[in-house]
Amino acid sequence: MDRQTHHRPANLGTGLVAGCVAGIVGLCVLAPPGQAQATATAPEIADVQIDSMFVRYEANSGRGFEQPLGIAIDTFNDEIVIANTGLSRIEYFDRAGHPRGFFVHRVPAAGGATREGLPKQVAIDCRGRLLVSDALAPFVDICDYRGRSIGRITLPAPDDRLDEGNGPGAIGIASAGRILVASRGKQGRVHVLDADGKWLETWGVTGAAPGQLSVITGMAITPQGEVFITCIATDLGVQVFDAKGKYLRGWGEHDIGPGRFSQPAGIVVTPDARVWVTDTVRNNMQVFDVTGKLMGTTGGEGPGSWFYPGALASDGKGGLALVEMGGKRFRVMWVR
Repeated sequence: MDRQTHHRPANLGTGLVAGCVAGIVGLCVLAPPGQAQATATAPEIADVQIDSMFVRYEANSGRGFEQPLGIAIDTFNDEIVIANTGLSRIEYFDRAGHPRGFFVHRVPAAGGATREGLPKQVAIDCRGRLLVSDALAPFVDICDYRGRSIGRITLPAPDDRLDEGNGPGAIGIASAGRILVASRGKQGRVHVLDADGKWLETWGVTGAAPGQLSVITGMAITPQGEVFITCIATDLGVQVFDAKGKYLRGWGEHDIGPGRFSQPAGIVVTPDARVWVTDTVRNNMQVFDVTGKLMGTTGGEGPGSWFYPGALASDGKGGLALVEMGGKRFRVMWVR
Protein backbone atom coordinates (compact mmCIF):
# COMPACT_ATOMS: atom_id res chain seq x y z
CA MET A 1 0.00 0.00 0.00
CA ASP A 2 1.36 3.43 -0.91
CA ARG A 3 1.97 5.90 1.84
CA GLN A 4 -1.18 7.82 2.66
CA THR A 5 -0.52 11.52 2.94
CA HIS A 6 -1.93 13.44 5.84
CA HIS A 7 -1.70 17.21 5.73
CA ARG A 8 -0.92 19.25 8.81
CA PRO A 9 -4.07 20.51 10.56
CA ALA A 10 -4.41 24.28 10.54
CA ASN A 11 -4.42 24.47 14.35
CA LEU A 12 -1.56 22.05 14.99
CA GLY A 13 0.81 24.82 15.95
CA THR A 14 -1.34 25.83 18.92
CA GLY A 15 0.02 22.89 20.88
CA LEU A 16 3.64 23.94 20.33
CA VAL A 17 5.36 25.51 23.31
CA ALA A 18 8.61 27.24 22.36
CA GLY A 19 11.47 28.20 24.60
CA CYS A 20 14.76 26.31 24.20
CA VAL A 21 17.46 28.14 26.10
CA ALA A 22 21.15 27.27 25.96
CA GLY A 23 22.10 25.08 28.89
CA ILE A 24 18.46 24.41 29.82
CA VAL A 25 16.04 21.92 28.38
CA GLY A 26 13.14 23.84 26.87
CA LEU A 27 10.46 21.24 26.09
CA CYS A 28 8.09 21.71 23.17
CA VAL A 29 5.08 19.44 23.54
CA LEU A 30 2.53 18.49 20.90
CA ALA A 31 -0.22 17.09 23.11
CA PRO A 32 -3.74 15.90 22.31
CA PRO A 33 -6.70 17.80 23.77
CA GLY A 34 -6.96 17.31 27.49
CA GLN A 35 -3.41 15.95 27.74
CA ALA A 36 -1.29 17.84 30.24
CA GLN A 37 1.79 19.39 28.73
CA ALA A 38 5.01 18.16 30.29
CA THR A 39 7.79 20.34 31.58
CA ALA A 40 11.43 19.39 31.53
CA THR A 41 14.40 19.58 33.81
CA ALA A 42 17.99 20.32 32.88
CA PRO A 43 19.99 17.27 31.88
CA GLU A 44 22.65 16.04 34.28
CA ILE A 45 25.33 15.69 31.62
CA ALA A 46 28.64 17.47 32.00
CA ASP A 47 29.80 19.57 29.04
CA VAL A 48 26.78 18.60 26.93
CA GLN A 49 23.82 20.89 26.29
CA ILE A 50 20.56 19.22 25.28
CA ASP A 51 17.53 21.03 23.93
CA SER A 52 14.43 18.83 24.12
CA MET A 53 12.58 20.18 21.10
CA PHE A 54 9.20 18.45 21.32
CA VAL A 55 7.23 15.40 22.34
CA ARG A 56 4.46 14.16 20.04
CA TYR A 57 1.58 11.95 21.18
CA GLU A 58 -0.56 11.91 18.04
CA ALA A 59 0.22 9.80 14.98
CA ASN A 60 -1.02 10.38 11.43
CA SER A 61 -4.75 10.62 10.61
CA GLY A 62 -5.69 11.38 14.19
CA ARG A 63 -4.65 7.99 15.55
CA GLY A 64 -2.41 7.46 18.53
CA PHE A 65 0.75 5.47 19.01
CA GLU A 66 0.30 1.88 20.13
CA GLN A 67 3.53 0.32 21.33
CA PRO A 68 5.92 2.29 19.08
CA LEU A 69 9.10 0.20 18.91
CA GLY A 70 11.29 1.54 16.11
CA ILE A 71 12.55 4.94 14.98
CA ALA A 72 14.89 6.30 12.31
CA ILE A 73 15.84 9.72 10.98
CA ASP A 74 15.70 9.92 7.18
CA THR A 75 18.29 12.55 6.23
CA PHE A 76 17.49 12.09 2.52
CA ASN A 77 13.92 13.37 2.93
CA ASP A 78 14.40 15.20 6.24
CA GLU A 79 11.82 13.07 8.01
CA ILE A 80 11.39 11.00 11.15
CA VAL A 81 10.18 7.44 10.55
CA ILE A 82 8.46 5.44 13.31
CA ALA A 83 7.38 1.82 13.57
CA ASN A 84 3.96 2.18 15.20
CA THR A 85 3.91 -1.52 15.97
CA GLY A 86 0.53 -1.86 17.64
CA LEU A 87 -1.22 -0.34 14.61
CA SER A 88 0.94 -2.22 12.05
CA ARG A 89 1.94 1.14 10.60
CA ILE A 90 5.04 3.01 9.50
CA GLU A 91 4.54 6.69 10.34
CA TYR A 92 6.31 9.69 8.80
CA PHE A 93 6.80 13.15 10.34
CA ASP A 94 8.82 16.19 9.36
CA ARG A 95 11.60 17.38 11.64
CA ALA A 96 9.20 19.72 13.44
CA GLY A 97 6.91 16.80 14.32
CA HIS A 98 4.19 17.50 11.78
CA PRO A 99 2.53 14.44 10.16
CA ARG A 100 3.67 13.53 6.65
CA GLY A 101 1.83 10.25 6.03
CA PHE A 102 1.86 6.55 6.86
CA PHE A 103 1.41 3.10 5.40
CA VAL A 104 0.31 -0.22 6.85
CA HIS A 105 3.15 -2.71 6.75
CA ARG A 106 1.91 -5.97 5.30
CA VAL A 107 3.62 -9.37 5.33
CA PRO A 108 2.96 -12.66 3.48
CA ALA A 109 0.14 -14.91 4.66
CA ALA A 110 -1.05 -18.35 3.63
CA GLY A 111 -2.24 -18.87 0.07
CA GLY A 112 -0.35 -15.93 -1.38
CA ALA A 113 -2.36 -13.35 0.55
CA THR A 114 -0.98 -10.71 2.88
CA ARG A 115 -1.82 -9.64 6.41
CA GLU A 116 -1.02 -6.70 8.64
CA GLY A 117 2.40 -7.10 10.19
CA LEU A 118 4.12 -6.03 13.40
CA PRO A 119 6.98 -3.74 12.28
CA LYS A 120 9.52 -3.45 15.09
CA GLN A 121 12.83 -2.12 13.73
CA VAL A 122 13.41 0.50 11.02
CA ALA A 123 16.52 1.95 9.39
CA ILE A 124 17.40 4.09 6.38
CA ASP A 125 20.15 2.64 4.18
CA CYS A 126 22.77 4.54 2.19
CA ARG A 127 20.38 4.82 -0.78
CA GLY A 128 17.53 6.30 1.20
CA ARG A 129 15.51 3.08 1.25
CA LEU A 130 13.53 2.08 4.31
CA LEU A 131 14.50 -1.25 5.89
CA VAL A 132 11.90 -2.90 8.14
CA SER A 133 12.21 -5.87 10.51
CA ASP A 134 8.73 -7.23 11.20
CA ALA A 135 7.93 -9.75 13.93
CA LEU A 136 5.75 -11.66 11.45
CA ALA A 137 8.22 -11.80 8.55
CA PRO A 138 11.35 -13.99 8.16
CA PHE A 139 13.13 -11.31 6.11
CA VAL A 140 13.98 -7.61 6.14
CA ASP A 141 11.58 -5.69 3.94
CA ILE A 142 13.02 -3.02 1.63
CA CYS A 143 10.58 -0.18 0.96
CA ASP A 144 10.79 2.90 -1.21
CA TYR A 145 9.92 6.44 -0.21
CA ARG A 146 6.21 5.83 -0.74
CA GLY A 147 6.16 2.70 1.40
CA ARG A 148 6.05 0.19 -1.45
CA SER A 149 7.94 -3.04 -0.90
CA ILE A 150 10.65 -3.21 -3.58
CA GLY A 151 12.76 -6.10 -2.29
CA ARG A 152 13.77 -8.37 0.56
CA ILE A 153 16.89 -9.22 2.50
CA THR A 154 16.79 -12.92 3.29
CA LEU A 155 19.23 -14.03 5.97
CA PRO A 156 21.10 -17.35 6.13
CA ALA A 157 19.56 -20.24 8.06
CA PRO A 158 18.23 -20.42 10.70
CA ASP A 159 17.29 -16.73 10.53
CA ASP A 160 15.41 -17.31 7.28
CA ARG A 161 12.50 -18.62 9.34
CA LEU A 162 10.56 -17.58 12.43
CA ASP A 163 10.51 -20.76 14.51
CA GLU A 164 12.35 -21.00 17.86
CA GLY A 165 12.96 -17.28 18.06
CA ASN A 166 14.92 -17.00 14.82
CA GLY A 167 14.55 -14.25 12.23
CA PRO A 168 15.80 -10.68 11.72
CA GLY A 169 15.95 -8.12 14.52
CA ALA A 170 17.99 -4.95 15.03
CA ILE A 171 19.40 -3.23 11.93
CA GLY A 172 22.56 -1.15 11.58
CA ILE A 173 24.02 0.72 8.60
CA ALA A 174 27.82 0.77 8.24
CA SER A 175 30.27 2.53 5.95
CA ALA A 176 30.20 1.74 2.22
CA GLY A 177 26.52 0.96 2.62
CA ARG A 178 26.99 -2.36 4.40
CA ILE A 179 23.90 -3.56 6.27
CA LEU A 180 24.14 -5.37 9.59
CA VAL A 181 21.14 -7.38 10.79
CA ALA A 182 21.05 -9.06 14.18
CA SER A 183 19.08 -12.19 14.89
CA ARG A 184 16.13 -11.74 17.21
CA GLY A 185 15.32 -13.41 20.52
CA LYS A 186 17.99 -15.16 22.55
CA GLN A 187 20.24 -15.69 19.54
CA GLY A 188 23.59 -13.91 19.27
CA ARG A 189 24.26 -13.66 15.55
CA VAL A 190 25.08 -10.61 13.43
CA HIS A 191 24.73 -10.95 9.64
CA VAL A 192 26.75 -8.63 7.40
CA LEU A 193 25.44 -7.79 3.92
CA ASP A 194 26.57 -5.44 1.19
CA ALA A 195 24.54 -2.44 0.03
CA ASP A 196 22.56 -4.68 -2.34
CA GLY A 197 21.57 -7.04 0.47
CA LYS A 198 23.99 -9.79 -0.58
CA TRP A 199 25.19 -11.84 2.37
CA LEU A 200 28.90 -11.46 3.17
CA GLU A 201 29.46 -13.10 6.54
CA THR A 202 27.95 -13.89 9.94
CA TRP A 203 29.64 -13.48 13.30
CA GLY A 204 28.72 -13.65 16.96
CA VAL A 205 28.47 -16.30 19.68
CA THR A 206 25.33 -16.81 21.76
CA GLY A 207 25.92 -16.51 25.49
CA ALA A 208 26.11 -14.11 28.43
CA ALA A 209 29.87 -13.69 28.98
CA PRO A 210 31.82 -10.67 27.66
CA GLY A 211 32.20 -11.05 23.90
CA GLN A 212 28.99 -13.07 23.63
CA LEU A 213 25.53 -11.88 22.57
CA SER A 214 21.92 -12.63 23.51
CA VAL A 215 18.66 -10.68 23.11
CA ILE A 216 20.18 -7.93 20.98
CA THR A 217 18.15 -4.72 21.23
CA GLY A 218 20.20 -2.17 19.30
CA MET A 219 23.25 -1.58 17.09
CA ALA A 220 25.31 1.46 16.15
CA ILE A 221 28.29 1.47 13.79
CA THR A 222 30.97 4.17 13.75
CA PRO A 223 32.68 5.41 10.56
CA GLN A 224 35.76 3.53 11.76
CA GLY A 225 33.79 0.29 11.65
CA GLU A 226 33.35 -0.40 15.36
CA VAL A 227 30.00 -2.04 16.12
CA PHE A 228 28.31 -1.08 19.40
CA ILE A 229 25.63 -3.54 20.51
CA THR A 230 23.15 -3.47 23.39
CA CYS A 231 21.86 -6.73 24.85
CA ILE A 232 19.45 -7.61 27.64
CA ALA A 233 20.58 -11.15 28.47
CA THR A 234 24.36 -10.63 28.74
CA ASP A 235 26.65 -9.68 31.61
CA LEU A 236 27.45 -6.34 29.98
CA GLY A 237 24.78 -4.06 28.56
CA VAL A 238 27.02 -2.49 25.90
CA GLN A 239 29.66 -4.40 23.93
CA VAL A 240 31.93 -3.22 21.14
CA PHE A 241 33.24 -5.34 18.25
CA ASP A 242 35.39 -4.62 15.23
CA ALA A 243 34.01 -4.98 11.70
CA LYS A 244 34.86 -8.69 11.67
CA GLY A 245 33.18 -9.43 14.99
CA LYS A 246 36.25 -9.46 17.22
CA TYR A 247 35.35 -8.41 20.75
CA LEU A 248 37.07 -5.17 21.79
CA ARG A 249 35.51 -4.01 25.05
CA GLY A 250 32.27 -3.63 26.98
CA TRP A 251 30.71 -2.01 30.01
CA GLY A 252 27.54 -1.58 32.04
CA GLU A 253 26.65 -4.54 34.21
CA HIS A 254 22.97 -5.31 34.67
CA ASP A 255 22.82 -3.88 38.16
CA ILE A 256 21.79 -0.81 40.11
CA GLY A 257 23.89 2.33 39.90
CA PRO A 258 25.24 4.94 37.46
CA GLY A 259 26.83 3.51 34.34
CA ARG A 260 24.92 0.25 34.71
CA PHE A 261 21.73 -0.95 33.05
CA SER A 262 18.45 -2.68 33.73
CA GLN A 263 17.19 -3.04 30.16
CA PRO A 264 19.31 -1.23 27.56
CA ALA A 265 17.24 -0.59 24.47
CA GLY A 266 18.46 1.94 21.92
CA ILE A 267 22.02 3.03 21.15
CA VAL A 268 23.66 5.62 18.89
CA VAL A 269 27.20 6.95 18.58
CA THR A 270 27.28 10.64 17.66
CA PRO A 271 30.09 12.36 15.68
CA ASP A 272 31.47 13.84 18.91
CA ALA A 273 32.41 10.27 19.97
CA ARG A 274 29.68 10.01 22.59
CA VAL A 275 27.65 6.85 23.08
CA TRP A 276 23.99 7.34 24.00
CA VAL A 277 22.01 4.44 25.48
CA THR A 278 18.35 4.38 26.54
CA ASP A 279 17.17 2.16 29.37
CA THR A 280 13.54 1.06 29.23
CA VAL A 281 13.23 0.11 32.90
CA ARG A 282 15.12 3.09 34.31
CA ASN A 283 13.29 5.54 32.03
CA ASN A 284 16.51 7.36 31.19
CA MET A 285 19.35 7.80 28.74
CA GLN A 286 22.99 7.59 29.76
CA VAL A 287 25.87 9.04 27.76
CA PHE A 288 29.40 7.63 27.71
CA ASP A 289 32.61 8.22 25.84
CA VAL A 290 33.63 5.43 23.46
CA THR A 291 35.70 3.73 26.19
CA GLY A 292 32.65 3.41 28.46
CA LYS A 293 33.34 6.30 30.83
CA LEU A 294 30.02 7.66 32.09
CA MET A 295 29.47 11.33 31.29
CA GLY A 296 25.97 11.71 32.69
CA THR A 297 22.29 10.86 32.58
CA THR A 298 19.11 12.53 31.36
CA GLY A 299 15.45 11.59 31.53
CA GLY A 300 14.19 9.64 34.52
CA GLU A 301 11.43 10.38 36.95
CA GLY A 302 9.83 13.70 37.90
CA PRO A 303 8.69 16.64 35.73
CA GLY A 304 9.15 15.93 32.05
CA SER A 305 9.74 12.28 32.90
CA TRP A 306 10.21 9.56 30.33
CA PHE A 307 8.05 6.46 30.18
CA TYR A 308 9.68 3.26 28.87
CA PRO A 309 12.06 4.77 26.28
CA GLY A 310 13.09 2.34 23.56
CA ALA A 311 14.69 2.73 20.14
CA LEU A 312 17.00 5.70 19.58
CA ALA A 313 18.10 7.42 16.35
CA SER A 314 20.63 10.08 15.37
CA ASP A 315 20.93 12.26 12.28
CA GLY A 316 24.70 12.57 12.67
CA LYS A 317 24.39 16.34 13.11
CA GLY A 318 23.30 16.64 16.74
CA GLY A 319 19.70 15.50 16.38
CA LEU A 320 18.40 12.63 18.51
CA ALA A 321 14.97 11.02 18.41
CA LEU A 322 13.51 8.25 20.55
CA VAL A 323 10.25 6.41 21.06
CA GLU A 324 8.62 5.90 24.45
CA MET A 325 6.63 2.69 24.51
CA GLY A 326 4.86 3.40 27.78
CA GLY A 327 4.25 7.04 26.96
CA LYS A 328 2.95 6.15 23.47
CA ARG A 329 4.87 9.03 21.93
CA PHE A 330 8.17 10.06 20.41
CA ARG A 331 10.65 12.72 21.50
CA VAL A 332 13.15 14.80 19.54
CA MET A 333 16.23 16.44 21.06
CA TRP A 334 19.24 18.41 19.90
CA VAL A 335 22.74 18.02 21.32
CA ARG A 336 24.87 21.13 21.14
